[in-house]
Amino acid sequence: MKISSHPSIFVLLSLCTLALSSCSFWKSDRDVSQLASPSRLPAKLPSSPVSPTTETAVPPLQPSVTQTWVLKIDSNKTRGAIDLSIDPKGSMLGRRSDRDTAALKGSITVVVKTDSSTGKRRISVKDIHLTNIRAYHMDYAWGALIGQITVDIAPGVLKIKPNDFSQSSVIAADGSFAIPQCYFTVRGDSQVDGHGLVLHKAVPKRNMDLTMKKTQQVTLRGEFNSDKKTVSLHIPRAVMRDEFDYDGTKLGLVFTADIAATGSLR
Repeated sequence: MKISSHPSIFVLLSLCTLALSSCSFWKSDRDVSQLASPSRLPAKLPSSPVSPTTETAVPPLQPSVTQTWVLKIDSNKTRGAIDLSIDPKGSMLGRRSDRDTAALKGSITVVVKTDSSTGKRRISVKDIHLTNIRAYHMDYAWGALIGQITVDIAPGVLKIKPNDFSQSSVIAADGSFAIPQCYFTVRGDSQVDGHGLVLHKAVPKRNMDLTMKKTQQVTLRGEFNSDKKTVSLHIPRAVMRDEFDYDGTKLGLVFTADIAATGSLR
């Protein structure tokens, strides 16, 4: 018997072929459905965390501390000495010198700046006013025939003020300082009177201007000591010099101040 001629076998083969085709079709649809499904897609990889940039905090720059001290001159300790030399016109005998000392009064203002980072302090003089409390009197003699000269400066006439105090100085650990290149202005006049046969005519009684518009440079050396809100200042030797010529009569003036002052914070 031939297989192709039997109808039942042919039908059976056809049904098997149809079944296999049907199974392949549904499997293909299911696979496509699974691939297309969002739930089957690979999860998104997490992004790598970015660590913030680490920066070192820089503290703000601290400003310097500035203190202004207004000090009163201690007249019991402050003195102004005048060394005055005179070479009178026509005497032909050279110079004579004399010295007198008087108490001073006034005030001095200093500025102290403290560096907050180092603790170092600098001092500068902002203002200064000095004047003599009592009179100065000086005598110069060249013998009985030639005569003598007297010089008088009345109380309160001599006035010392700052001219250029632009410099400052570091205050050392012991409180000492030295402010360079300080210039003063000295104002005042004196009464000069010649006596005797020669000097009465050579140096008649007159007022002589002793103004120093700008003294030679002075280095102010002293000590600064502060205790909370009070302060003391001592400048043992402030020297001012100048020369004058009045119709041939020559004067050499040296003013030396020993300054002591105390005060409180302004």
